[in-house]
Amino acid sequence: MTTWLLLPGAGGAGWYWHRVIEILAARGDEAIAVDLPAEDPTAGIERYAEVALAALGDRSDPVVVGQSLGGFTAVEVARRRPVERVVLVNAMIPAVGETPGQWWTRSGHREAKEAAVRAAGREEAGFDPATSSSTTSRRRSWPRARRTSATSPTGPSPTAGRCRRGRRCP
Repeated sequence: MTTWLLLPGAGGAGWYWHRVIEILAARGDEAIAVDLPAEDPTAGIERYAEVALAALGDRSDPVVVGQSLGGFTAVEVARRRPVERVVLVNAMIPAVGETPGQWWTRSGHREAKEAAVRAAGREEAGFDPATSSSTTSRRRSWPRARRTSATSPTGPSPTAGRCRRGRRCP
């Protein structure tokens, strides 16, 4: 049996992983999805790692999975204790000692995002590179699909009704 420590991105909601948890449980693995204190503006990566390690308890050699900003937390967890491996899913991958704030500038994220939006011809979709820090401006132009189920083991989906590009939400 493998223990999976699943770390969400900037929203901090462990619910993000609810479908992955089902798949891992069906394999006989243990999956721990962590709710990070994203609502606390004073909580940084250090605090996120403390919360993740507390959720992990004394389980040994976990596979630590970090999504987006969770990449920073995953790296910090692995720095603090032995892990089987670190898996980064569409993650912000920090340089040694780099903070999330430094990552945004040093990685060239803004420039790459602007180029991708222009290459896809989405300038008219409401993208403003001066103010956009997420995909919010793009979502407005995407058709909404109706959710057939907005529940999970931990409650309703925070993104109910917000499926992208006309895809049906399961």
